[in-house]
Amino acid sequence: MIPTSVIPTLVSTITTSIEASSLYLKKHFGQQHSVLQKDSHRDIITKADIDSQNIIVNTLKRELTQLKIPLNNIGFLSEENLFTHAKYTFVIDPIDGTSNFAAGNPYFSISVACFVEGNLLVGAVSHPIQNKLYTAIKGKGSYIMDMKTGRKNRLKLKEKPVNQSLITIDMPSVSSINMYKNSKLEQIHRKVLGVRILGSAALEVCDIAANQLQASIYGKIAIWDVAASKLVINESGGRFVDWSGDDILFDIHEPEKRYKFVAGHSKLSNALVLALNS
Repeated sequence: MIPTSVIPTLVSTITTSIEASSLYLKKHFGQQHSVLQKDSHRDIITKADIDSQNIIVNTLKRELTQLKIPLNNIGFLSEENLFTHAKYTFVIDPIDGTSNFAAGNPYFSISVACFVEGNLLVGAVSHPIQNKLYTAIKGKGSYIMDMKTGRKNRLKLKEKPVNQSLITIDMPSVSSINMYKNSKLEQIHRKVLGVRILGSAALEVCDIAANQLQASIYGKIAIWDVAASKLVINESGGRFVDWSGDDILFDIHEPEKRYKFVAGHSKLSNALVLALNS
């Protein structure tokens, strides 16, 4: 059993680490960044990614050990070569939307989720440029906080008619674009208010929970991209499912696994799942 007294500690510690990293990224946003390619010219990493990750990891270690949680109970999983598991495993994306960050586009985020004994329990996602912090605790709701003022409001997802819905998608390749042509999904897109490619899955899903977007569809995403935001949208009353309509269960022991997801309110996400399988 997980002591309930531990949960506020995890939330406050994650919040402290994300706020520290957010300040760093805001300071360096808009500057020239050396960019390294990973698998392709679209898959990049900057020094800011590494620095952001180090800030988060070092802050979590410092804060948790001060609270008498031993280091051997703390593990990290991240895109930038962190693969250790423990009782408390923190799944980190130091910059979700690195291409946006490097290009001077403010739509990027920081994501940290905590799995306790393999179960997703706490999640937090920040939008540094807008000073927004989304947090969620399993079974306890999700919230949006202004990192400047500390003002916090509970999130509750609202349904909108399809013709008033704004949807985000991820279509990085020609093959993905062809998949959408002449399909029921394309017909749905013609009926909605708009379709956007924004480039930060974690932030997009959280913005759905805040009723700023209505749905999102991604075809290849990693656990560190969306573990925290899945909890945020679920706790706001929304759905985060695979393309078959089934709930997604993340496995921290399979970091190489990629996921296809649809996120949104029930009516719209159901329609999108049906379209994807037509």
